Amino acid sequence: MLSERTPTSTTSWNKSGHVAQILPANLLLLLGGYPREYKVMFPRYLSHNDLFIHYLESISK
Repeated sequence: MLSERTPTSTTSWNKSGHVAQILPANLLLLLGGYPREYKVMFPRYLSHNDLFIHYLESISK
């Protein structure tokens, strides 16, 4: 049992297509940012603020 690898957030990301469906907003805030795989999906020139606004828009739909 313990030898089995636990599913990573990348696995969940691939299934859902959007990290907002996996992680609640308060968890992201507690982490002080966004998971690596979430940042990778956006161009580097987006500021942290832009990412946060996009995240809020995506979970409010």
